[in-house]
Amino acid sequence: MNISKSCLLRLTRKNQLHFQTKTVSCINRCIHHDGGRMTPIEKIVFDSIKASGPIPVSTYMQLCLSHPEEGYYTKMREGTKDIFGKNGDFITSPEISQVFGEMISLWLLSMWNQPDVNGQFTTFRVLELGPGRGTMISDLVHTYSNWPSVINAMTGIHLVETSSFMRLLQAKNIQFPKDKLHWYDSIEDIPPAADNEFTMVIAHEFFDALPISILQEGRYSNHSLITTLVKNPNGYREILVDLVEKPVGQSPQQNLKFVVSQEQTLRSEFLARLSNRYSNLPDGTRIEVSAAAWRIAHKIGEIVGRSKQDTSEIPKGAALVIDYGDEHVFNGSFRAFKKHGITNVFDQPGYCDLTANVDFTLLKEAARDVAKTYGTIDQATFLTRMGISLRLERMLQHVTDHARRLELQKAVGRLIDTSGQGMGGVYKVMGISGWPERKEEVWPFIPLEKTENRPQ
Repeated sequence: MNISKSCLLRLTRKNQLHFQTKTVSCINRCIHHDGGRMTPIEKIVFDSIKASGPIPVSTYMQLCLSHPEEGYYTKMREGTKDIFGKNGDFITSPEISQVFGEMISLWLLSMWNQPDVNGQFTTFRVLELGPGRGTMISDLVHTYSNWPSVINAMTGIHLVETSSFMRLLQAKNIQFPKDKLHWYDSIEDIPPAADNEFTMVIAHEFFDALPISILQEGRYSNHSLITTLVKNPNGYREILVDLVEKPVGQSPQQNLKFVVSQEQTLRSEFLARLSNRYSNLPDGTRIEVSAAAWRIAHKIGEIVGRSKQDTSEIPKGAALVIDYGDEHVFNGSFRAFKKHGITNVFDQPGYCDLTANVDFTLLKEAARDVAKTYGTIDQATFLTRMGISLRLERMLQHVTDHARRLELQKAVGRLIDTSGQGMGGVYKVMGISGWPERKEEVWPFIPLEKTENRPQ
């Protein structure tokens, strides 16, 4: 059975309260080492700690996911296991149904087609952060190809992807002129848009894989809940990754463990100042913070909104962020995925996906001085308001095979289902566009009470 990450989130829902302070044994439980050889990443982490001491959780995540040769997302080679899809470790919305990508494409197109925008920006480019196999962009290209004037106005596709193998796979899957496909290691490497060029940005299940930092109140022992940042009167202390000491005459149950930093550092002080919300939390509160998420959200705001030097009142781009999370800080959401199941974060480093829930309020705070944000709304609301049911009806008109019809209906149902095994409620959608002072609301990010008189 293949399931999405969202389905598994319900297994740890009780671990994700705003200010939970109880120890959650299932997260902190030691994983017994099987006595086999260390994974390459585990050996790198082991040697680094042995030489220089404990490392931050963010460093551990970055090594596990993005190490140039052995990272989870970067080590894929021809003939190796595909991490996406039913035979991999997880499945994403674009892989479930093409209709998902179509709805995303239509929203971005609607933002470019606004009269004040389209009159100034006659062309557009598309950026995607973490494009996977390239499925989302492929569906976008296919959608825009229905209108020659739209596809001809598309100047290029810009992809933030660090894996050389995935770049080759994306180039193969995306049916667009190869000289108009561009890859970058970082969003900071993407060049500015041309004067008449609108920018569309997609970040789908991207922010959840960015490194998080974890702090904990000093008086707690190293065996308390580990996937957090915790406030105390003297500031925050950071959670670090350390080695397990081998008991005399025994083998260690695991090679790595979490420990609390002995003192507050400049780094932990900086992390605690990313949001004013952190200073207003009760003593003992635990939170998770991603400095990388703040930095990238701010950069997206600059790309689609305006820089401090820009005086234009016309949006120069639009972005959609789709991920699991909510508009608050999280505690206890740091986890690993392997073969469609949750496992310990120290289980086979480099061979499991590491992830944490997205604090959408932090993303909003990061972008608010350069762009306008919309939402969040859940994925079901976004897709339903964008017309996914009508699109499904039209698709079914051209399908006579009963099994295929059921397959299409099941796929769309899964995307908008807000209970059970569906993705509709757990995934949230946030829009970014325009300047911070912009007053206009953008469909479908309109409060329910304001939609009563909207034409259906």
